[in-house]
Parts: sequence; C-alpha cells; structure tokens
Amino acid sequence: MPTKHHWFAALLLNLFLAANIFAAPDWENEQILHINTEPPLATFVPFATIEQALNNDFTNSPFYFSLNGEWKFHWVGNPGERPTNFFETNFDDSSWTNIAVPSNWEMKGFGTPIYLGSGYPFKIDPPRVTGEPPTNSWTAYTNRNPVGSYRRIFELPKNWDGRRVFIHFDGVGSAFYIWCNGAKIGFSKDSRTPAAFDLTNFVKPDLNQIAVEVYRWSDGSYLEDQDMWRMSGIFRTVYLYSTAAARIRDFAVRTDLDTNYCDAILQIKPELAANNLTLSNWTIHVQLFDANSQPVLMTASSDTTNRIVKIKTKDKDKSNSKSNSTPKSKTEPKSDSKAKDGKPKKKPAPVIFVTTNLTRDADEILNADFNSKILDARMAQRGEPKFAWLEANIKNPAKNSKPLHACPDAERHEWKRR
Repeated sequence: MPTKHHWFAALLLNLFLAANIFAAPDWENEQILHINTEPPLATFVPFATIEQALNNDFTNSPFYFSLNGEWKFHWVGNPGERPTNFFETNFDDSSWTNIAVPSNWEMKGFGTPIYLGSGYPFKIDPPRVTGEPPTNSWTAYTNRNPVGSYRRIFELPKNWDGRRVFIHFDGVGSAFYIWCNGAKIGFSKDSRTPAAFDLTNFVKPDLNQIAVEVYRWSDGSYLEDQDMWRMSGIFRTVYLYSTAAARIRDFAVRTDLDTNYCDAILQIKPELAANNLTLSNWTIHVQLFDANSQPVLMTASSDTTNRIVKIKTKDKDKSNSKSNSTPKSKTEPKSDSKAKDGKPKKKPAPVIFVTTNLTRDADEILNADFNSKILDARMAQRGEPKFAWLEANIKNPAKNSKPLHACPDAERHEWKRR
C-alpha cells in the first residue's frame, strides 16, 4: 500500500515532468540572456602588420570576412509554423527567397512594420509575448511572433588555417539561435548590442554553412519600448574574424589629463586568452601613434638597432630663421667661429630618439594559475583595484592632425595652436 512518502515522491516527479513539458522557450525566459556567446568586449579586429592597423579600416584586414549580402530566407507568422530542421546541411532551401543582410525583413515585404510612440505591439504579459491580444485588429493577433530563418554558405579564407574563428553580429532583432554546419552554437537576445560566437571547433577548411533563426519579439522586447519603428531581422553587419591561438581578447584605455590639462597618463588594460597555451616568455608591446602615424613613445638612446629613429639637434630651424629675419648689411661684423681660447667651436651633438614600446610580461597578465601575489598586487583589500597593466606619461598630447601646444607654464590653461 502506498505510503505518504510514496505519494509525496510521485507528486514531486509529476511536478518536475510538468515543469519540463511546459518550460518557457529561451526567448520568453527572462533568466536566459545569452547561451555560448563570447563575453562582452570592445569591437576590434586583428591586423597582420602595424601599417595595416594604422590605416584604421578593419574591413581591409586579412583576418576579416564579411557575411553581408544575399542569404536564403523563409518567414512565418508564428513560431509553430517555422521549419524546425532548416539548419541541417542537407536541407533543401531551393524554394526559399533571397534577402539582403543587413536589413529589416518588414522592409522586404515580410510582415508588418509597426510604429509606436510607447507601449507594446503584443499582449502585455511579461515575460511572455505570444498571448492573445485584446482584439483581432492587432497585427499580433494573427502573427503572434514572426520567425525568420536564414541560411548562408561561405568558404573559409585559406590563410585562416590553424587560427581561431569567430562570428560577430552587430544587431539582430529581437532574439536568435545560430547553427554552424548543422551543430547548434548558441542563442542571444539584446538586439541593440553585438553578439559573438566561437566557431573554431565547427568550421571546415572548405565550404561551411551558417543557419540563423530570428524571433521578432522576446522577453527582451519589454526593455525596448521606445519611440521608434518596431522591426526585425538581421539589421546590422555580420562578419567573421580570426585570431591567433594566443591573442588580445579585449582591452580598455584611459587617458587622464593632469590638473592643468597639459599632460596625460596613458593607461592600458589588456585581457589575454591563450586557449590551453602557456604564455611563458611572451611579452605584450604597446606603442602610441599620433595623427600623422608617427610613434609618440620615444626616448633618447644610442641603440638604434631595428628601431624607428628620429634625430634632433639644438640648431634653430634654418628656414624659419631666414624667413623671419632681415638681410644683414655688408658692414655687419661676422660672427667669430672660434671660442675665446682660440679653438674651433663644436657643433651641437645630435640627440637620437628611438621608439620605446611599453612592455609587460604576458604570463603575468593572463595569470592562468591565479597566482596570489599577482592577485594581491592587482586587487588591494582597501581602495580601488589597479586598472592598468601598462602606463606612460604623455607630454602635451595632440588633439588633432595639427600639432597643439598646451600650458607653456603652470599658470596657463588654454590650448593654443602653433
């Protein structure tokens, strides 16, 4: 005969099964924001050379590959009508239409663009977005939550062999899943911020397939109530980028001016990733360049081996002296080229400046073993944790392409153009 304990256990089992059967989908679950996305980071792409980086156009990097353009596309008005196996590599999408990426699918003839000054275009029932609206005059009455399915085939660049591969979405509204070569990669909401995924273990050297399933509304839509057109789709740029196995994963920069707004402290905080590699004997180097692509971090030195060199002397600029002075009269006495002791005067010795990169031990920054001494030094028990790993004092930093000069003495605070 069943005891009270048996009935209690059976009740718990039924509740567990019911919870799993009726579990909210990810796009109606406020507890889920991302699945398998890369941690947030500054948007940047690596370059192969310093010259490429100084051109400041990451679309020309050999490690950038755009996925903008024509994608295969299928649209339905309700999640239950979507093709659930469209991500399979052998799925037949020949009957699908093409759509431009980036774009809003409402502007391509799929669904209805909706403008609202405030409020929501679906029934208010957070975190759910698929409830029945009050009247059948609502667009959402028929199309409760439209779903767009995207497919794209691409070939991985040849020079990416052995490198890590990431896909980056600048903006997708409102929530989406992604597959690569039939394997589910992850999920993301928050349509106005980027989302990136690591595809390294899923891509092949030749042809690859990306599949993306986009939901028009999600529980995140409750946070996107603004005076705007409510539209959907992959509406911003999509691209791949590749990195070395040991890489700068993220970085932050601070430039704090002094109290006279003359000089500044350059503070740089890199975050490294090594993917099971040791960074012992690795060093991170940093150089600051001005608006004319000239290195700023320079020091006087006699060692010029393999380094950018600038030579300065104490002589005045001859061109300036000629243009700013009047011709000497024939009767004007010539200057004496000899010193008082009769010996010839020596020419001013040139001062040689060479680039001086900021450097730091990479293994210390990575701190894969969580060394307690490093942690203690970085995170003091009292006060603010130390921000920068690399610092430099920058004298009189330029504000634009023309040289600027600030505060010739401690009493002056205004900026002056030379």
